[in-house]
Amino acid sequence: MSRFEELCESYTGARKRYFNYENECMEFGVKMVNGLKEYLECPPEQVNYYPPDKESDPNVSYNIHGATKLGEDGFWHVGIGIGLYEVPHGRPQENVRSTLLIKKEDGRFVVKYGKESKEEFRICEDSEDDLKKLYDYIFDEIKELYDKQLEHITGGAEFAHDHDDLRYIQ
Repeated sequence: MSRFEELCESYTGARKRYFNYENECMEFGVKMVNGLKEYLECPPEQVNYYPPDKESDPNVSYNIHGATKLGEDGFWHVGIGIGLYEVPHGRPQENVRSTLLIKKEDGRFVVKYGKESKEEFRICEDSEDDLKKLYDYIFDEIKELYDKQLEHITGGAEFAHDHDDLRYIQ
């Protein structure tokens, strides 16, 4: 085998490993988002994918591949939104958007909720307990936003409805 053929073989192997890794993370991301829908007990159409780094087209229904970008931090950034309302199919409605960050290390998925989150969840793919801890965290983060919204506004903070990190901006 020539040196050039060795390089081609290395290139082929690298591409295969990359796409296998991407597929593993995407499949886990779909499982995680579907599990979040079940956890929240919400109509499935209320949780959607969105591009994490640009404005979404309201006429497009995104899947996980259209809503994912590999970040410089080594995480796959998956944009999601949860549509909340006072009454079903009525107004007002609000889409709480954030980013799930996913990567795989040492046989576990490492997940963050929000680009600026310091909280990391190490999840075994088949561990419902690990996933429930993440879902509890997401639920608590969103609930706190609304439960403390007036306090933050009257304290001089701006409420971040559609900010990626789902936090109040000072």
